Amino acid sequence: AGADNKLADNCHYWIGESFYGMKKYDEALKHFETVLGYQGSGKRPFAQLMIGNSYAALGDKAAARDAYQKVISTYPTSELVEKARAKMDRMK
Repeated sequence: AGADNKLADNCHYWIGESFYGMKKYDEALKHFETVLGYQGSGKRPFAQLMIGNSYAALGDKAAARDAYQKVISTYPTSELVEKARAKMDRMK
């Protein structure tokens, strides 16, 4: 079961990406939120960024901004911080 748990976060992340690609943003959000529940998952910063992208696509700028801000505050060393900042800047 150990290997399954290691893959579960990755599976949820890519299922979320698939729903996002199909413009099913509410479904995508569920999977990205699930990834955040996996402590120590390397996919968490990516899921957090995609939560922002999903809310932005749904037209919820406030929720998108909050999600991008969490990328910056929760994962300050992530390479995604610059992307999150750029997306926030474009929303102003």
